Amino acid sequence: MWLKNIQIVNFRNFSRLSLEFSPHINFFEGENSQGKTNLIEAIYCLGRGISFRTFREERLIKWEEEGFYLEGEGERNGNLFRYEVSLRRGSKKVRKVNSHPVPLKNSRYWLWMVLFSVQDNKIIQGAPSYRREFLDEVASFLYPGFSYKKFSFDRVLIQRNILLKEMKEKGNFLKKKIEGWDFQFLKLGSEIVYLRLEVLKKLLSCLLEIYPRMKGKPCSPCLIYNSSFLEEGDTLLSFDEIKNKFSNKIKEVRKKEMEVGTSLVGPHRDDFCLKVDGVDQRVFGSQGDQKTAAIALRLAEVELLKRKENEVPIILLDDVPSELDFKRTNFLLKLLKEKGQIFLATQSSREFDREFLQNGSFFYIREGKVSYAAKKRK
Repeated sequence: MWLKNIQIVNFRNFSRLSLEFSPHINFFEGENSQGKTNLIEAIYCLGRGISFRTFREERLIKWEEEGFYLEGEGERNGNLFRYEVSLRRGSKKVRKVNSHPVPLKNSRYWLWMVLFSVQDNKIIQGAPSYRREFLDEVASFLYPGFSYKKFSFDRVLIQRNILLKEMKEKGNFLKKKIEGWDFQFLKLGSEIVYLRLEVLKKLLSCLLEIYPRMKGKPCSPCLIYNSSFLEEGDTLLSFDEIKNKFSNKIKEVRKKEMEVGTSLVGPHRDDFCLKVDGVDQRVFGSQGDQKTAAIALRLAEVELLKRKENEVPIILLDDVPSELDFKRTNFLLKLLKEKGQIFLATQSSREFDREFLQNGSFFYIREGKVSYAAKKRK
């Protein structure tokens, strides 16, 4: 799987750009604030249909322009596909594959990519929302209908919370109405939790191999799902068992939900933790341990996508090596070079091992302009 080329019109600080890529490694080199991350973002947006930096998508449009357009050819399983993403101010974003409009939330139409970013540390260090987002991203890759289930659940959650606030103010006469929303809330929420648990099992199977290699010694990683309505050991439950436990918990907290006017249980309240040899990496891991944990989770994601698609996903690295020490940088890059196509944004490629630079294509970025060199300048 790889991206052959990209055409960019009025995206971020780029006016017009047309680039051809290597199927191996592509370096985007330049000082800060020149457009390296914008180029990584354009590639991600072309492949996934969304940005990894903002939910306010009109910000992707170049200043004082009416819209942006991205186009590129990507190869999957030996077949060439033409991808397009466009957005005009005041309109909905349009995504096409081979000139046919496709749903943004269906992962069957994605050019599969895994992004390594300095923000990945938040998966370990940050609020539960960062870990839920990571888990749901992997679930979207593995289960094509997951994104739509999550989107539907979020809409139901909003409506349910509105009703709970009304019940707080007006009393219990809206009980029948809230029970109608509970049916969808319960079904969709149980499906999301069931699939998240499946994802954690698959991620752990990869981490058991990856972590000892990263640590350079035997170790035992463990992923634990922290649910708002399940017990810690409830990892092998069927969908119906999860739904029953969820239903019982909703009944248990109904009075409290009416008092506070919000939904107190469900997948929107859940979390997970990564332990290594029994040590919770978020709470007790050193900064280096936490960086290792974040990278390990991304590498596990890469491996899972490879197993599902029988192809390695495209790897995007947004200045990650600058955040790592020499040992972790070399390990990560050596491991990734064994994979497929790589796009790497960096201030300078001089810090990388000469072996890693071989077969690389180099793109030099300055003030939204890109120059290309097939080989590294001496």
